[in-house]
Amino acid sequence: MYNVAIIGAGVWSQNHLTGWRAHPEVRVTWLVRSTEEKAKAKASAWDVPNWSADYTQVVERSDVDIVDIVLPHDLHAEVACLALAHGKHVVMEKPLATTLADAQRIADAAKRYDRKVMVSENWNYSTWVCKARGLIEKGAIGTPFLIRSILDMDVREGFT
Repeated sequence: MYNVAIIGAGVWSQNHLTGWRAHPEVRVTWLVRSTEEKAKAKASAWDVPNWSADYTQVVERSDVDIVDIVLPHDLHAEVACLALAHGKHVVMEKPLATTLADAQRIADAAKRYDRKVMVSENWNYSTWVCKARGLIEKGAIGTPFLIRSILDMDVREGFT
């Protein structure tokens, strides 16, 4: 069983929470958000047992195996390098970093600490794509020659 800490629990983290829940060998055990109040509310809504507003304390924990970074892109390198230094594997949204130098820092830290870093491109595993793939594989909709989709997101209320 792998324990995951999600660092950055705004609207987009819902996709990550849903994805992690789909894996039987993973459980999200920590949720970190900008304030204790927001962290507790999100953790409660998603049944995550622990929350914090301080990611530095969470990445130091021995009971966290993977750190999932869902933060603004300019914060990726700082958090990823700290997590890697504490022996955690790291998952983060694209892009890896906002500068080539920061991307290199992350790659160097992953090599130095022998940990894995994955840039998440989770649309391939989204509910919609999986359902469409299933229909295509069954021959239920014929052979597609073009696929077009639209995601409408209201950041105040989540996905619509």
